[in-house]
Amino acid sequence: FNEISSSTTECSATARCVCPKDPKPFGESSGALLYHRTNQSVDQGSGFAARFEHKCARWPATSLINQRNPTCDIRYYKGGQWACKHMWSLLDADQEIPWPDQPLVFHHKYRFWVQPYDNKFHKPLVLGESVGSPLLIGSPWEYDVPKCASGVPGCSLEDGTWVHTINGR
Repeated sequence: FNEISSSTTECSATARCVCPKDPKPFGESSGALLYHRTNQSVDQGSGFAARFEHKCARWPATSLINQRNPTCDIRYYKGGQWACKHMWSLLDADQEIPWPDQPLVFHHKYRFWVQPYDNKFHKPLVLGESVGSPLLIGSPWEYDVPKCASGVPGCSLEDGTWVHTINGR
């Protein structure tokens, strides 16, 4: 809690302030999503869902920070795969888990664009636990795709269809 809020209200034990006096730049805030169990016996969740600290690299590694993608900053994160782990209920505590005997299944859809390999231009991509970059089911590289419109970073209108693009090296 902070000594001074953004308004004229003084912060005290009875008037807590949650807005930082000097907020960190977008993408540099830190924090964690903590799971709170419900009182239902089938709810087996516990612990942290995700810790946020430098989730997105700066350009030229990726354009996500420049586009102010919500997954780069816990203050703007809207929820997604980082907020969910196996056997967690994402309902309000007073809501019944509607089908505890039926596991939910989700599917990924990927689209890849490829080009012929040119060893003068292309660089090897190394992924895996040994280099701290695991590619997991559920993907640690989650990001929001914004509703595109004129002026939305990363969006362009191509042949009448809005396309969102992220770039990086």
